[in-house]
Amino acid sequence: MKNILRLAQFVVLGLVLLYAGDYASARFRLPGDRQTLGSVDVQIMWAIKQKNGRIDYELGDTETRPCLYSLFPHLGYTPCWYLSRHKNQVIEVGAVALPQRPKIRPAGFLSPKLHRPPNTKRI
Repeated sequence: MKNILRLAQFVVLGLVLLYAGDYASARFRLPGDRQTLGSVDVQIMWAIKQKNGRIDYELGDTETRPCLYSLFPHLGYTPCWYLSRHKNQVIEVGAVALPQRPKIRPAGFLSPKLHRPPNTKRI
């Protein structure tokens, strides 16, 4: 049990050090005067929900988005490796609201099922 806890501590410490080193590399350009910012062209696609339930896809403009050469997102930028793998992005318009769950009425002396005559239909 102690070995598992010690291993978990080393893994967490390693991830924290990796994130801190990645941040310092992105913030201060540590390995020399390298470029930290890049750009990736992203194709936008609009997914428009129609009234009949179908989805209409329309191509949008190509955008050039800034990115950061790092492993993790820092300084408000997405990593370039992530953007280069997700060049096609879908924006959903007119999303359908989740259906409301029916209200549950307590069964008791006020329940409509108990006071309805047996051969009548509900309106």
